[in-house]
Amino acid sequence: MKKVIGIFFSIYLLFLACCFSYAEEEFYEKVLFDTSWVKQEFPIYFAPYAQDLRSINIDGTELKEVFETKYPVQEYQFSPDGKYLNILTYSGLEPKEAYLLDRETNQPQLLEIIAQGTLQWAPDNQRFLYRSRDYFYIYNYLTKEREKVLERPFYFTNIYWDETGENLYFMEYQRLDQGLFHGKLFRLPLATREAELLREADTGKAIFQELLKPLEIELFNNEKNRFRWGKRKRYSLTLESGQKLYQDEAGDLYYQDAQGHQQRLFAIPRDYLKGFSYIYNFRWIPGGKYVIMQSETEIFILEPSTGKVGKLTDGNAFGWYKK
Repeated sequence: MKKVIGIFFSIYLLFLACCFSYAEEEFYEKVLFDTSWVKQEFPIYFAPYAQDLRSINIDGTELKEVFETKYPVQEYQFSPDGKYLNILTYSGLEPKEAYLLDRETNQPQLLEIIAQGTLQWAPDNQRFLYRSRDYFYIYNYLTKEREKVLERPFYFTNIYWDETGENLYFMEYQRLDQGLFHGKLFRLPLATREAELLREADTGKAIFQELLKPLEIELFNNEKNRFRWGKRKRYSLTLESGQKLYQDEAGDLYYQDAQGHQQRLFAIPRDYLKGFSYIYNFRWIPGGKYVIMQSETEIFILEPSTGKVGKLTDGNAFGWYKK
């Protein structure tokens, strides 16, 4: 019996290997060696293998070295007005240096802080919040002053600015039985530095927004301008116009136009044993004509209406300033 099972398992592995080989062959038969055919000049930023930071137009022109560092770039984030870049570098799991880069002069300023996790810009474009060990600080890059504002609670979600830049919001939670969480939502007015309990409730998930929703509080969100190495994977995306790009379980990539007409573009290599796709992140380029696609080591540009695809560059953690 074990021998029979072994034979069937070997056949199954062979089948998966054939599927992967077919998809890989079809994909790379489609890929062009450049993107000079792209009819749009739109600059993106990217980290080649998480080392340094560069920019390039999606048609392959204007490759520029934006920032060089002795440590790999782990994360970068545009200020809300797009004038500055915050850049965090790491070595292994250890944070190393934080920089503020003026995009007009391309001059980096080494900040005298060690930041762990994400920097959170304030709406005023002058301050940002960061964590160092067990405390949160606010840094003002104009005055070069930092202020300690909060000791990090042990069970804690992220911390956010509101739209006024005068208050911070955060949640503490405690895990209960049967998959429930007891959450407490706090507001921290920067004028008093005394946390105020706004609401507490038992929820099915330790999610900040679950407690925030009934209060109708407007938080400031600059997440669309933050990019990091190894960010969350995305296998489908839809525009307001109705255009849709998605990958099915078999690894085939489909495009649906604004009128609802659907077409298969090509197969994307997929490791069925490990459960991941070679191309794991898609984003529409502003204008809706092109899509940028990312693997662990390569960046591609796709024209969904024609299925035309070309390799733009080697790299990861792509992004651009989005107002």
